[in-house]
Parts: sequence; C-alpha cells; structure tokens
Amino acid sequence: MALEFSSEQSQITSIFTAYRNDIDIYTEDEEKDKAFYKRLFTRLLDGTGIRINDVYPLGSSDEVMNACIADTDTTRKKLYIVDGDIYLIYNPKQCIDNLYVLNAYCMENLVIDEDAVCNTLCNFIGEYELEDIKNLFQYESVISSHKDKLIELFHHLALHDKYCGYFELKSIGRYYTNNVFDLTKVDQDISLIKQSILTNGGITPEVLENELTHLKTVFPYTSETCMQIVSGKDYLIHMMKCNAHRRLNYKLGHTKNAWKFNFATYCNLDRLLPLRDAIISTVSRP
Repeated sequence: MALEFSSEQSQITSIFTAYRNDIDIYTEDEEKDKAFYKRLFTRLLDGTGIRINDVYPLGSSDEVMNACIADTDTTRKKLYIVDGDIYLIYNPKQCIDNLYVLNAYCMENLVIDEDAVCNTLCNFIGEYELEDIKNLFQYESVISSHKDKLIELFHHLALHDKYCGYFELKSIGRYYTNNVFDLTKVDQDISLIKQSILTNGGITPEVLENELTHLKTVFPYTSETCMQIVSGKDYLIHMMKCNAHRRLNYKLGHTKNAWKFNFATYCNLDRLLPLRDAIISTVSRP
C-alpha cells in the first residue's frame, strides 16, 4: 500500500527530489495518480531537454491553488496545474503567477481521443488488431450519440452552480441500461436541475433560457465541446468502458487509473501543447 501525504508534505517532498527535476510540477489528485502524470509529462516534454522525473499531486483544486498562493520560494521553477472544472463553462478560474488552469474540465479530457481509446482497448483485450478495434468500436459514433445530451446536462449543471452555489455530479452509470445510453434518463435529470434552478436560484424562466442560449453559443453541441466540458474523469472514461462492452462484447474490469495511464501513453498531444509551452516558458524565466 502506497504512503499517503498531505499537500504540505508533498510540497516538502519536492525539496528532496529537486536535483532530478528542472521544474517542480504540482497537480490535483492523489499519490496513485503520479504514474499517469509522469507518463504524460515525459511524453509531452520529450525533445525539450527539460527533466521531469517527479510530479507532485496535492489533492483538490483548492489545495493546489492555496499552495500556489502561499508559495513564496523563488529559488525553484514551479508550476501549479488545476482543472477547469464546472467553472470553465460560466466563470473560468483566474490565473495567477505559477498557476496554470486547464482549458478543459480536467486533465483526463485532454488525453481521450480515438488513438488513445482504441490502443488502450487493443492492449486490454489482446484479441484484435488496432484497425479491427477502430472498426468495431466506432469512436466518432460513440461521441456523436452522447454529445448533445451530455453538453445540455453540463450546461444546466453549470447554471445550477452559478445560481444555487452548488451542483451534484451524479454517476453517468445511471444513464445506461444494459450499456446503452438512455436519453430519457438524462432528460429527467435535466428537468429536475432546471426546476431546482428556478425554485432556488432566484431567476425567471426567461433569464434561464437566455443563459442557456448564451452557453449554446459559447459551447455549442459539438464533439470538441463534449471533450472539453463534460467530465473526462467521471463521465467520458465510463462512457468508453460501457461502449466497449456493448460494441466489442467484452467486459472490461480495469481500474480508472489503468485507463488513464494507457491514455497518457497513446493520446495525441496537440491539445496539451499550450501546457507544454507554459512549462517551457516557466523553465526559461531568468
């Protein structure tokens, strides 16, 4: 069993490993996620000459941001990385010195693509060639059949957070029946969220509709929006798992961390280039 450290202890740990890193990178999540982040950053920074042998998860977004604010040490190059979360949709987190806010719900959103998913399935199943997996799984079809309803759901969740001060992210598993996505069940939850906004948020139906119209303009019903604002960690990974079971007739019992690690190994890095540039810029500062 791996040792668990507080955010303060994780920061202190970085002092003892500074000699093997050109920059200290602090992220959200837990010790068990370190392998995912290290694999991802190793690939992302390949060819830059920047050494990263350790990544330091500090816990929640608030813990990472508070650690960044409290950090007054200027002897080391550092970057604190936080998820965009639900705020990305209606009130993005503000960047401060040494803080990088992902332009996506979470890091997992940025490592999910067709190559990542299909290579992962190829490894997990071990009975098909990659092209066979792609033909059977039909990645674009999976996204297309989910995107409109999931984007609509997250638009409503964001507005519930904006006007009611909180939102409840329920398990995506509730929207599947025998691994088939049930639009009716999503519509039922959207109706409940809408009613809660009107009852508890202090706004009129007209204001709510204007807000939803605005969000549809800023975050339209596209595959790109789905991969940006729908939680990768809590929704998109499970979505891939359910559809692999249905389309490949193969039940996968792998952990979420196993999926993430493989995604980090095979994903296209284009959407992560702004983060790469931020790391290079931080290291290059005098």
